[in-house]
Amino acid sequence: DVIHILQDPSHYDAKTRSYMAIAAAHFDEPEAAQALKKSLQNTEEAEEVTLHVLWSLGVLKNTSALPEIIPFLKSGEADLRKMAVYVLGAIGDKSAIHYLRPLLNDAVEDIRWNAALSLARLGNDSGFEVLLKMLDRQSLVLNARLGEPEIETIMINATKGLALIKRSESLETLKKISREDKNLKVRQAAMESLHYQKEALRV
Repeated sequence: DVIHILQDPSHYDAKTRSYMAIAAAHFDEPEAAQALKKSLQNTEEAEEVTLHVLWSLGVLKNTSALPEIIPFLKSGEADLRKMAVYVLGAIGDKSAIHYLRPLLNDAVEDIRWNAALSLARLGNDSGFEVLLKMLDRQSLVLNARLGEPEIETIMINATKGLALIKRSESLETLKKISREDKNLKVRQAAMESLHYQKEALRV
């Protein structure tokens, strides 16, 4: 029933089919992944549905979906590019690194951030400089569309990204944030990343 509704735009609206895309992520079955991939091939599909289909493939960590996901990195819709970048990191297939690197120079800041984080999840440090910029509180504060909750999330995610790539050059930045940042959660995340990196670099 889930697959039938997802693939029937003539009888079900985009919101309903988006719910079905989310539901499909709970079925770790070949039929569910195949249906989601088929939806990505529909060039007439509503953006709302496509976003949820991409997300579900990320939840399923479906590596076979890479050929269907990668074209969305060049989508004219920023939200689709952003989701595709995130999903490729979530899936965890290192063959996506080559396709993600160009997104570090995307015109949209959120996409650059997602690209750096996804690359870090794949063990690649190409987004190192972007991750450091994500920890520049002053720059984030000057970004008028960001409030403290968003800044907190961005900075915490950046510390996690740095922990994954383990570059010694980030240690001083993390030390400063762990001692001086006004947000307790950000300081804690920086301390955890610092500890993780020191242990990794000691090995």
